[in-house]
Amino acid sequence: MAKKALQRLLLADIGNSGIDCAVVVNDKITAFFNASLNVRFAELVEKAGETPEKLVLASVNPPVSERLLRDAAGSGIEVMVAGKDFAIPIKCGLNRPNEVGADRLLVALAAHRRFGASLVVDCGTATTFDLVSAEGVYLGGAITVGLGIAADALAKRCALLPPSISPKPNPPLIGKTTEEALSSGLLQGFAAMIDGMVQRFRQTVDFEFCPVMTGGSSALLFPLCKNIADFIPHLVLEGLFFAFRG
Repeated sequence: MAKKALQRLLLADIGNSGIDCAVVVNDKITAFFNASLNVRFAELVEKAGETPEKLVLASVNPPVSERLLRDAAGSGIEVMVAGKDFAIPIKCGLNRPNEVGADRLLVALAAHRRFGASLVVDCGTATTFDLVSAEGVYLGGAITVGLGIAADALAKRCALLPPSISPKPNPPLIGKTTEEALSSGLLQGFAAMIDGMVQRFRQTVDFEFCPVMTGGSSALLFPLCKNIADFIPHLVLEGLFFAFRG
């Protein structure tokens, strides 16, 4: 049974590089914002604009979520954690379901609500591929390095490259400068990897699916991808909202 609508909620997706948040008013997501991993609970509430009735968390970063839970104690705001205080309503077809991160289940849930059978490419600290069937079963996927980690590794391990690498949007494939070559290798290379993985998933399963993209690096990568149907920036938060509402 769906929960009674609350007037105001704050949703928070705690990742390895930052915290993505959404404000829910009268059962609708009305705003999104970001916060750093070292944000204090009071600052998070202040960023939301008004005091929420509940803070609803999903986390793949236990030290940060545990600190926020300690900060919230005595605030009068109830904190609820996905997978602990309420279930994520998706069937899990993995051999060891306890190993899968809440974020991967939540993007699968949100994508299934939108599209049915889906392959979600989440371009965050890691790049993950998550497959969900038309029946709403999470089937697993793949995990590889994220764009930011790849850029940082190049800067750290290649002595003649710049100490900080920030790829520029829509780079030419054939770079004429070091900056263009790095942007091409990172963005065009990741886009080609994503397109190739989508094709391999299509060749492996016996059903059609909708390939969609989300996550912090998606805005840079989506324009270069040929096999991705849609870009939805805040799919984890959508899934968190669906899971909380039941």
